[in-house]
Amino acid sequence: MARQNWVQPNGRPPEWAPEDGAGATSSHSILKVQRNPRPRALCALPVPASLEKTPGGALVLASGLQLAGALTCPPTQRRRAVAQSALTGGEHGEWIEAWLSEPRFARYLVESGGDRHGAFETYEWNARLAAAVMRDIAHVEVAVRNAFDRVMRERWEGAQHWLLDPTSPVLAPLWRTRRGKRVDLNTRNRANVAEAVRRCGGRSAQPDHVIAGLSFGFWRHCTDAAHEKTLWVPYLHIAWPKKTNRVTIERALTTINSVRNRASHHEPLFPPQPGRDVHAAHHEVLRLADLLIPELAEHLRRTSAVPAALKGRPGQ
Repeated sequence: MARQNWVQPNGRPPEWAPEDGAGATSSHSILKVQRNPRPRALCALPVPASLEKTPGGALVLASGLQLAGALTCPPTQRRRAVAQSALTGGEHGEWIEAWLSEPRFARYLVESGGDRHGAFETYEWNARLAAAVMRDIAHVEVAVRNAFDRVMRERWEGAQHWLLDPTSPVLAPLWRTRRGKRVDLNTRNRANVAEAVRRCGGRSAQPDHVIAGLSFGFWRHCTDAAHEKTLWVPYLHIAWPKKTNRVTIERALTTINSVRNRASHHEPLFPPQPGRDVHAAHHEVLRLADLLIPELAEHLRRTSAVPAALKGRPGQ
Protein backbone atom coordinates (compact mmCIF):
# COMPACT_ATOMS: atom_id res chain seq x y z
CA MET A 1 0.00 0.00 0.00
CA ALA A 2 1.37 3.41 -0.87
CA ARG A 3 2.44 5.45 2.15
CA GLN A 4 0.50 8.71 2.49
CA ASN A 5 2.14 11.90 3.74
CA TRP A 6 -0.12 13.05 6.56
CA VAL A 7 1.53 15.70 8.74
CA GLN A 8 0.92 16.74 12.32
CA PRO A 9 0.47 20.43 13.23
CA ASN A 10 4.11 20.49 14.46
CA GLY A 11 5.28 19.58 10.92
CA ARG A 12 6.60 16.10 11.83
CA PRO A 13 5.12 12.94 10.27
CA PRO A 14 2.84 10.98 12.61
CA GLU A 15 3.80 7.67 14.18
CA TRP A 16 1.77 5.22 12.16
CA ALA A 17 1.91 1.79 10.63
CA PRO A 18 -0.52 0.98 7.80
CA GLU A 19 -1.81 -2.57 7.72
CA ASP A 20 -0.86 -4.70 4.73
CA GLY A 21 -2.67 -7.58 3.17
CA ALA A 22 -5.89 -8.32 1.30
CA GLY A 23 -8.13 -5.35 0.94
CA ALA A 24 -5.35 -2.86 1.58
CA THR A 25 -6.70 -0.64 -1.15
CA SER A 26 -10.08 -0.25 0.58
CA SER A 27 -11.27 3.26 1.30
CA HIS A 28 -12.06 2.38 4.93
CA SER A 29 -9.85 4.33 7.31
CA ILE A 30 -8.30 3.59 10.69
CA LEU A 31 -5.57 4.89 12.97
CA LYS A 32 -2.90 2.70 14.50
CA VAL A 33 -1.28 4.88 17.15
CA GLN A 34 1.41 4.44 19.77
CA ARG A 35 0.35 5.03 23.35
CA ASN A 36 1.39 8.53 24.29
CA PRO A 37 0.22 10.70 27.18
CA ARG A 38 0.19 13.72 24.92
CA PRO A 39 -2.57 13.55 22.26
CA ARG A 40 -1.40 14.04 18.71
CA ALA A 41 -3.48 15.35 15.81
CA LEU A 42 -3.48 12.55 13.24
CA CYS A 43 -5.54 11.82 10.17
CA ALA A 44 -7.11 8.65 8.86
CA LEU A 45 -5.17 6.14 6.80
CA PRO A 46 -6.58 3.50 4.42
CA VAL A 47 -6.65 -0.07 5.79
CA PRO A 48 -8.62 -3.25 5.05
CA ALA A 49 -12.38 -2.83 5.08
CA SER A 50 -12.83 -5.92 7.25
CA LEU A 51 -10.82 -4.48 10.14
CA GLU A 52 -13.07 -3.11 12.88
CA LYS A 53 -10.76 -2.46 15.83
CA THR A 54 -7.08 -1.85 16.51
CA PRO A 55 -5.16 -3.64 19.26
CA GLY A 56 -5.43 -0.47 21.29
CA GLY A 57 -9.20 -0.71 21.29
CA ALA A 58 -9.95 2.33 19.14
CA LEU A 59 -13.34 2.16 17.39
CA VAL A 60 -14.14 2.31 13.67
CA LEU A 61 -17.12 4.54 12.81
CA ALA A 62 -19.77 3.58 10.25
CA SER A 63 -18.20 5.89 7.69
CA GLY A 64 -14.89 4.08 8.02
CA LEU A 65 -13.12 6.82 10.01
CA GLN A 66 -11.57 5.87 13.36
CA LEU A 67 -11.01 8.13 16.33
CA ALA A 68 -8.54 6.97 19.00
CA GLY A 69 -8.92 8.58 22.42
CA ALA A 70 -8.49 12.34 22.14
CA LEU A 71 -6.72 12.17 18.79
CA THR A 72 -8.25 14.42 16.16
CA CYS A 73 -7.46 15.70 12.67
CA PRO A 74 -7.31 19.33 11.65
CA PRO A 75 -10.92 20.25 10.73
CA THR A 76 -10.28 20.73 7.02
CA GLN A 77 -8.44 17.40 6.63
CA ARG A 78 -10.99 15.61 8.81
CA ARG A 79 -13.91 16.80 6.69
CA ARG A 80 -12.07 15.76 3.52
CA ALA A 81 -11.33 12.31 4.94
CA VAL A 82 -14.92 11.77 6.05
CA ALA A 83 -16.32 12.89 2.70
CA GLN A 84 -13.97 10.63 0.75
CA SER A 85 -14.67 7.67 3.01
CA ALA A 86 -18.44 8.15 2.82
CA LEU A 87 -18.75 8.53 -0.92
CA THR A 88 -16.14 6.14 -2.29
CA GLY A 89 -17.27 2.60 -3.02
CA GLY A 90 -20.68 0.97 -3.32
CA GLU A 91 -20.74 -0.29 0.28
CA HIS A 92 -20.06 3.07 1.89
CA GLY A 93 -22.18 6.10 2.63
CA GLU A 94 -24.81 4.61 4.94
CA TRP A 95 -25.30 8.13 6.32
CA ILE A 96 -27.02 9.04 3.06
CA GLU A 97 -29.88 6.60 3.73
CA ALA A 98 -30.06 7.85 7.32
CA TRP A 99 -30.43 11.36 5.92
CA LEU A 100 -32.72 10.78 2.93
CA SER A 101 -34.28 7.39 3.83
CA GLU A 102 -33.75 4.26 1.76
CA PRO A 103 -36.88 4.66 -0.42
CA ARG A 104 -36.01 8.26 -1.32
CA PHE A 105 -32.37 7.53 -2.15
CA ALA A 106 -33.42 4.42 -4.08
CA ARG A 107 -35.08 6.67 -6.69
CA TYR A 108 -31.72 8.28 -7.35
CA LEU A 109 -29.85 4.99 -7.34
CA VAL A 110 -32.17 3.67 -10.04
CA GLU A 111 -31.72 6.86 -12.03
CA SER A 112 -27.93 6.50 -11.73
CA GLY A 113 -27.75 2.80 -12.58
CA GLY A 114 -26.88 1.78 -9.03
CA ASP A 115 -23.85 4.07 -8.76
CA ARG A 116 -23.93 5.65 -5.30
CA HIS A 117 -21.69 8.56 -6.18
CA GLY A 118 -23.79 9.29 -9.25
CA ALA A 119 -26.98 9.02 -7.21
CA PHE A 120 -25.64 11.48 -4.65
CA GLU A 121 -24.61 13.93 -7.36
CA THR A 122 -28.04 13.59 -8.98
CA TYR A 123 -29.73 14.39 -5.67
CA GLU A 124 -27.62 17.51 -5.27
CA TRP A 125 -28.36 18.50 -8.86
CA ASN A 126 -32.09 17.99 -8.21
CA ALA A 127 -31.84 20.30 -5.18
CA ARG A 128 -30.14 23.00 -7.26
CA LEU A 129 -32.75 22.66 -9.99
CA ALA A 130 -35.56 22.89 -7.44
CA ALA A 131 -34.10 26.08 -6.00
CA ALA A 132 -33.83 27.62 -9.48
CA VAL A 133 -37.39 26.60 -10.36
CA MET A 134 -38.82 27.92 -7.09
CA ARG A 135 -37.20 31.30 -7.62
CA ASP A 136 -38.78 31.78 -11.05
CA ILE A 137 -42.16 30.48 -9.93
CA ALA A 138 -42.12 32.79 -6.92
CA HIS A 139 -41.63 35.78 -9.22
CA VAL A 140 -44.58 34.92 -11.44
CA GLU A 141 -46.74 33.88 -8.47
CA VAL A 142 -46.37 37.36 -6.97
CA ALA A 143 -47.23 38.90 -10.34
CA VAL A 144 -50.38 36.77 -10.73
CA ARG A 145 -51.78 37.31 -7.26
CA ASN A 146 -51.11 41.07 -7.39
CA ALA A 147 -52.77 41.31 -10.80
CA PHE A 148 -55.84 39.45 -9.51
CA ASP A 149 -56.01 41.57 -6.36
CA ARG A 150 -55.64 44.79 -8.32
CA VAL A 151 -58.54 43.94 -10.61
CA MET A 152 -60.76 42.76 -7.77
CA ARG A 153 -60.07 45.87 -5.68
CA GLU A 154 -61.05 48.03 -8.63
CA ARG A 155 -64.18 46.08 -9.55
CA TRP A 156 -65.46 44.50 -6.35
CA GLU A 157 -68.30 46.51 -4.78
CA GLY A 158 -68.76 44.54 -1.58
CA ALA A 159 -68.60 46.01 1.91
CA GLN A 160 -65.21 44.46 2.66
CA HIS A 161 -62.07 43.46 0.83
CA TRP A 162 -62.93 40.73 -1.66
CA LEU A 163 -60.97 38.10 0.30
CA LEU A 164 -62.76 38.98 3.54
CA ASP A 165 -66.30 39.60 2.29
CA PRO A 166 -68.49 36.48 2.73
CA THR A 167 -70.41 37.43 -0.43
CA SER A 168 -67.24 37.40 -2.55
CA PRO A 169 -67.23 34.93 -5.46
CA VAL A 170 -64.30 33.08 -3.87
CA LEU A 171 -66.10 32.66 -0.53
CA ALA A 172 -69.84 32.55 -1.18
CA PRO A 173 -71.33 29.03 -1.56
CA LEU A 174 -70.83 27.74 -5.08
CA TRP A 175 -73.11 24.75 -5.54
CA ARG A 176 -72.51 22.26 -8.30
CA THR A 177 -73.49 18.64 -8.90
CA ARG A 178 -70.59 16.20 -8.81
CA ARG A 179 -71.21 12.45 -9.22
CA GLY A 180 -74.85 12.91 -8.41
CA LYS A 181 -74.23 14.93 -5.25
CA ARG A 182 -74.56 18.62 -4.51
CA VAL A 183 -71.23 20.06 -3.38
CA ASP A 184 -70.03 23.54 -2.46
CA LEU A 185 -66.92 24.16 -4.54
CA ASN A 186 -65.85 27.13 -2.42
CA THR A 187 -65.53 25.08 0.75
CA ARG A 188 -61.77 24.72 0.32
CA ASN A 189 -61.38 28.40 -0.56
CA ARG A 190 -63.14 29.46 2.62
CA ALA A 191 -60.94 27.14 4.67
CA ASN A 192 -57.76 28.43 3.02
CA VAL A 193 -58.70 32.08 3.50
CA ALA A 194 -59.77 31.46 7.10
CA GLU A 195 -56.42 29.81 7.86
CA ALA A 196 -54.50 32.68 6.24
CA VAL A 197 -56.53 35.19 8.24
CA ARG A 198 -55.85 33.29 11.45
CA ARG A 199 -52.10 33.23 10.81
CA CYS A 200 -52.13 36.95 10.01
CA GLY A 201 -53.76 38.09 13.22
CA GLY A 202 -57.42 37.12 13.00
CA ARG A 203 -59.72 40.12 13.00
CA SER A 204 -56.78 42.49 12.73
CA ALA A 205 -55.41 40.71 9.63
CA GLN A 206 -54.49 43.04 6.79
CA PRO A 207 -55.59 42.05 3.25
CA ASP A 208 -52.04 42.33 1.88
CA HIS A 209 -50.82 39.84 4.48
CA VAL A 210 -53.69 37.47 3.75
CA ILE A 211 -52.88 37.57 0.04
CA ALA A 212 -49.26 36.66 0.75
CA GLY A 213 -50.41 33.82 3.00
CA LEU A 214 -52.50 32.05 0.37
CA SER A 215 -51.08 29.13 -1.58
CA PHE A 216 -50.36 29.04 -5.29
CA GLY A 217 -53.18 26.51 -5.59
CA PHE A 218 -55.68 29.12 -4.41
CA TRP A 219 -54.88 31.39 -7.35
CA ARG A 220 -55.03 28.49 -9.78
CA HIS A 221 -58.43 27.55 -8.37
CA CYS A 222 -59.70 31.06 -9.14
CA THR A 223 -59.29 30.33 -12.86
CA ASP A 224 -61.01 26.94 -13.02
CA ALA A 225 -64.22 26.19 -14.91
CA ALA A 226 -66.36 26.39 -11.78
CA HIS A 227 -65.48 30.08 -11.35
CA GLU A 228 -65.77 31.08 -15.00
CA LYS A 229 -69.12 32.89 -14.70
CA THR A 230 -68.71 34.22 -11.17
CA LEU A 231 -65.04 35.25 -11.17
CA TRP A 232 -63.33 35.02 -14.56
CA VAL A 233 -65.89 36.73 -16.79
CA PRO A 234 -66.82 39.67 -14.54
CA TYR A 235 -63.37 40.23 -13.04
CA LEU A 236 -60.18 38.25 -13.65
CA HIS A 237 -60.10 38.26 -17.43
CA ILE A 238 -59.35 41.99 -17.19
CA ALA A 239 -55.96 41.19 -15.67
CA TRP A 240 -54.85 39.61 -18.95
CA PRO A 241 -54.55 40.90 -22.53
CA LYS A 242 -57.75 40.88 -24.58
CA LYS A 243 -58.90 37.51 -25.91
CA THR A 244 -56.81 35.58 -23.38
CA ASN A 245 -58.51 32.23 -22.89
CA ARG A 246 -59.33 31.15 -19.34
CA VAL A 247 -58.42 27.53 -20.09
CA THR A 248 -54.97 28.62 -21.25
CA ILE A 249 -54.33 30.38 -17.97
CA GLU A 250 -55.73 27.54 -15.87
CA ARG A 251 -53.59 24.94 -17.63
CA ALA A 252 -50.47 27.08 -17.29
CA LEU A 253 -51.08 27.61 -13.58
CA THR A 254 -51.80 23.90 -13.11
CA THR A 255 -48.53 22.89 -14.78
CA ILE A 256 -46.56 25.40 -12.72
CA ASN A 257 -48.30 24.45 -9.48
CA SER A 258 -47.59 20.76 -9.97
CA VAL A 259 -43.86 21.31 -10.43
CA ARG A 260 -43.85 23.85 -7.60
CA ASN A 261 -45.35 21.29 -5.23
CA ARG A 262 -42.79 18.67 -6.18
CA ALA A 263 -39.90 21.10 -5.79
CA SER A 264 -41.13 22.45 -2.45
CA HIS A 265 -41.50 18.90 -1.09
CA HIS A 266 -37.98 17.97 -2.29
CA GLU A 267 -39.26 15.35 -4.70
CA PRO A 268 -37.38 14.21 -7.83
CA LEU A 269 -37.92 16.48 -10.81
CA PHE A 270 -37.19 13.66 -13.26
CA PRO A 271 -38.01 11.97 -15.52
CA PRO A 272 -40.11 14.35 -17.59
CA GLN A 273 -43.76 13.76 -16.83
CA PRO A 274 -46.71 15.22 -18.76
CA GLY A 275 -47.95 18.24 -16.85
CA ARG A 276 -45.11 17.98 -14.30
CA ASP A 277 -42.11 18.57 -16.53
CA VAL A 278 -39.73 21.34 -15.46
CA HIS A 279 -39.25 22.38 -19.09
CA ALA A 280 -43.01 22.86 -19.46
CA ALA A 281 -43.30 24.72 -16.17
CA HIS A 282 -40.45 27.05 -17.09
CA HIS A 283 -42.10 27.74 -20.44
CA GLU A 284 -45.41 28.56 -18.74
CA VAL A 285 -43.71 30.83 -16.20
CA LEU A 286 -42.25 32.88 -19.04
CA ARG A 287 -45.53 32.88 -20.95
CA LEU A 288 -47.55 34.17 -17.99
CA ALA A 289 -44.94 36.80 -17.26
CA ASP A 290 -45.06 37.91 -20.91
CA LEU A 291 -48.84 38.28 -20.69
CA LEU A 292 -48.81 40.21 -17.41
CA ILE A 293 -45.56 42.21 -17.38
CA PRO A 294 -43.26 41.78 -20.41
CA GLU A 295 -40.40 43.40 -18.54
CA LEU A 296 -40.65 40.72 -15.87
CA ALA A 297 -40.47 38.05 -18.55
CA GLU A 298 -37.34 39.63 -19.98
CA HIS A 299 -35.81 39.82 -16.51
CA LEU A 300 -36.49 36.12 -15.98
CA ARG A 301 -34.97 35.18 -19.32
CA ARG A 302 -31.80 37.09 -18.44
CA THR A 303 -31.43 35.81 -14.90
CA SER A 304 -33.11 32.41 -14.64
CA ALA A 305 -30.81 29.59 -13.50
CA VAL A 306 -33.20 26.90 -14.76
CA PRO A 307 -31.75 26.43 -18.28
CA ALA A 308 -28.20 26.05 -16.95
CA ALA A 309 -29.37 23.71 -14.20
CA LEU A 310 -31.18 21.50 -16.71
CA LYS A 311 -28.04 21.27 -18.83
CA GLY A 312 -25.92 20.46 -15.78
CA ARG A 313 -27.61 17.19 -14.96
CA PRO A 314 -25.00 14.55 -14.01
CA GLY A 315 -24.36 11.96 -16.68
CA GLN A 316 -25.47 14.15 -19.56
